[in-house]
Amino acid sequence: MKRRTFHQEYFYNEDLWYINTAPKSQILNVELAGRTHADASYHIRWQKQWDMYIMEYVISGRGYIRCGDETHTLHTGDAYIIRSFTDHEYWSDRDDPYEKVWINVSGALVDHLMAIFNFNGDVTIAHTDIYPVFEELQAELSTGYRPDELAQRILRIFFSISDAITSREKTHLTLAERIHQYIDKHIGHGITAADVADYFHITPIYAARVFKAHYRLTVSQYIQNAKLDLAAQLLRSSGLSVGDISNFLGFCNDNYFSRQFKAYHGISPKQYQLRNRNSLHCNTPKKPQAQ
Repeated sequence: MKRRTFHQEYFYNEDLWYINTAPKSQILNVELAGRTHADASYHIRWQKQWDMYIMEYVISGRGYIRCGDETHTLHTGDAYIIRSFTDHEYWSDRDDPYEKVWINVSGALVDHLMAIFNFNGDVTIAHTDIYPVFEELQAELSTGYRPDELAQRILRIFFSISDAITSREKTHLTLAERIHQYIDKHIGHGITAADVADYFHITPIYAARVFKAHYRLTVSQYIQNAKLDLAAQLLRSSGLSVGDISNFLGFCNDNYFSRQFKAYHGISPKQYQLRNRNSLHCNTPKKPQAQ
């Protein structure tokens, strides 16, 4: 693990919730977490040696992030993820200093999630309320944390940011493409074909017909495949149990999940997990190609 260094230009008021002093997991760790009450002079610069992801939510005020030649303005209600090993700096607005909550995490699971959600830039920003997730994290980190619960909260942050980005971009997509994105962003919420139809105010039959014309799969078939792809991803890298993953993805029971997983992947989820226990290699879930 590379040396972590940062440059702090000014002092500020900060409440630290958690500092990791335990041995690091290759799967998922919280390194630091807290709340910053920035003043007008708040300015932090991180060097590339910082080998973790920074996830933050702006409670109030305004601030800025600079990555390379790009500078982004942050407003109240903005959430963002800064990629690991990114040379960047951030600071508060002098006239309206921001207050924010944040968590720094590392591990293979976050690397994989960045690929799954196509968060390809140095920083991914969206306007979405993830403050309740941070409240839960604060309560949990006061007594340590359970890796499975932490993984679910990190997933919620990714889903929320991705949902907000999708909402911002969906006006440029066809109905089939919007259905596709909606499913991808909610696949961990136990989504069904009926949920999709309700969201778009159309019948399940019409949704299936539109989607199949574009992707050669019905909505139900794609949801099932996407869940089983994500299940394989979680079995490889999250440390969650088979039962936890079955519940998280909304399968009616563990036996049904195991049967469906084996039919799709050719191996039971338990065998798959054991086979991949020591592997950190990740392939992104399979996506149907537009015709």
